[in-house]
Amino acid sequence: MSHDLINTVMALLFAVALVCVGWGMAMYFYEMGSDEGKKEYKGLLLNSVSALVLLMIIYAVLEWLRGAVGGFF
Repeated sequence: MSHDLINTVMALLFAVALVCVGWGMAMYFYEMGSDEGKKEYKGLLLNSVSALVLLMIIYAVLEWLRGAVGGFF
């Protein structure tokens, strides 16, 4: 049961991060004429991609722990 809950939460977090990447990219290109807008959405893009990388690392560590401990997680 814990395994399903962790997978569901991780999938939702991945989905939110991907939506943020898409939104940041779309708004960055929409704001091409405004330096302030580009700066704001560039930060959103950077933070979203960083969150995706962090989520991948966390998921990999959890999967590694599941394999090492034998299904405890």
